[in-house]
Amino acid sequence: MQPTHNIDWEFIDSHPMADEPDEDSQELSDEDFTRMRPATEALPEIFGATLAAEMLKPKC
Repeated sequence: MQPTHNIDWEFIDSHPMADEPDEDSQELSDEDFTRMRPATEALPEIFGATLAAEMLKPKC
């Protein structure tokens, strides 16, 4: 199956990768990790149960 969109590699190559340091974002602390919850708990509160269920479905 062919993708239905074109990838703009020039745009992608011109932007930094997510695994590189970002001076605008602080490093996560142990406290940040302690407060994190699974997506199955957090998404329904943010988007509602119906949309969260759709977002959490496997895409394969």
